[in-house]
Amino acid sequence: MIFDMVGWVIIGVVAGLYAGKTIGQESYTGRGPGGDLAYAVIGAVAGGLIARFLSLGGPVTGDAFVWPSLIFAGLGTVIALAFAKAQTVDRRS
Repeated sequence: MIFDMVGWVIIGVVAGLYAGKTIGQESYTGRGPGGDLAYAVIGAVAGGLIARFLSLGGPVTGDAFVWPSLIFAGLGTVIALAFAKAQTVDRRS
């Protein structure tokens, strides 16, 4: 399980760093690069834990990373960043 968690965190860090770069700004969520990283890592870990809870991330002999849990971690990251972005949208217009 420790290798899975490392994979989840790596996915979150990469996505958090990449999020601000995709839109040409310093931060995707409007909370700075640290906010992007925090939301991305939290989303990745939550997604990975959901996969584990659904028994999609069970142990596989000889496989350091379990792919379904990594996919769920990626989805969790996207959802968490989208949620954070939605919270920063200016709704005055």
